[in-house]
Order: sequence, then C-alpha cells, then structure tokens
Amino acid sequence: MSTTQWIITLAVTLIAGGAMGSVIAIVATNRRNRIQPIGAQKEIMPFINRQIEGSASKAEILLTLNGQKSSFSNLTLARITLENSGNRDYEEFKFGITISDLSMAVFLQADTQDRYHEILANQPIDLNHWDNEIDFSLKPFNRNDVYSVVLFIKPHSDAVPEIELATKHPVRFVELSAYRGVATSILLEILKSMPLIGPSTRTFSRIRELF
Repeated sequence: MSTTQWIITLAVTLIAGGAMGSVIAIVATNRRNRIQPIGAQKEIMPFINRQIEGSASKAEILLTLNGQKSSFSNLTLARITLENSGNRDYEEFKFGITISDLSMAVFLQADTQDRYHEILANQPIDLNHWDNEIDFSLKPFNRNDVYSVVLFIKPHSDAVPEIELATKHPVRFVELSAYRGVATSILLEILKSMPLIGPSTRTFSRIRELF
C-alpha cells in the first residue's frame, strides 16, 4: 500500500470511527471558551477649546435639562461605543466607566438599536447628580449588537479627561476600528446644530432630540 493510500485509509477510519467528530467538537468548544472580544471605541471632544479658540470674549455653555439650567465654562463630549464582536450572546452584560482626574459626568444619553435593547445606568446622571464612576447594564448583548452612550463631562483641569472601561465578564476590550455612521462626524454635526444665545453662550435645551 502506498503512502497516499495509507493516509486516505487512516482518514476514512478516523471519520468512520467518530474520532474526527471528537476533534471537531474539541476545536469548537475551545473556540467558544476563549476570551471573548468586545469592540470598544472612545471618542472625546472638548467643546470650547476647539470651537471658540482664540475668542476674546469669555464663553460659557448653558445646559437646559428638564426645566433646570446650569452654565459651564468648559465641557467635554464623549461617546463610548461597544459592539459584541465575539461568538457568545449575553442576556445581560455589565460594564463600568471611570472618568479620570476627578472630572464629572453631568449628563448622559444612551443609544440603542431598537426598543428590544436597553442600556441602564446604575444611577441618574443629571444636573443634580454628578459622578465619575458609572456602571451600565446592556440587555441583551447578542452577537453584533451595538450600544453607545454619550457623556457630557465637566473637566477637573485643562487636560482632556480619560475614560477607562472595565467589566467582570471574561472578555477583552479591543479597538473598534470602524464604527458605522462615523461617530466623529456626528459629534461635529451636534456642535453645528446648537443655537447661540447671546454673543458667548451655547444652549443644549434640545439635546435629547439631537441623539
């Protein structure tokens, strides 16, 4: 028997005896049990530093939310996007956001793909409740699902705030190279669509409609 015939006979024997099926099952199990990747993208854009740079007048940002108003001499917009790029579905996926340098989120807006997907924060973030540690729950977080949250951040210093992601799930956050819709362009459109009040104030009273 030639070498080629021997290899073919061995392969047929393995398949007929179920050994090949066991090998395939082991490979599939290892793939399912590997550390799952979660695509993540963090986009941070300071409002005043980029939009009114070099202006002689002192500018302020006026936020009007639920009938309450508050002005800020500096504010940063951050969008965090997560996509389940692994091969496992999650009935519920919990993760946390930490903002550096004692900078505080003063408002947040979540974005889901439809009414059957929800993103919940562990506490309200508004003009009366600021925080730099926020936990979120995604329900569900199936394969290829995409969620995003927009944070309005009051920086603690002149440095641009940094955002860290963490979770108890056995996953690793990987760079989400191309977020559909080009989120940076969306952020710029949000800035352009803000009406001016007076010579040096921007208002965000209709921020919910813009997202």
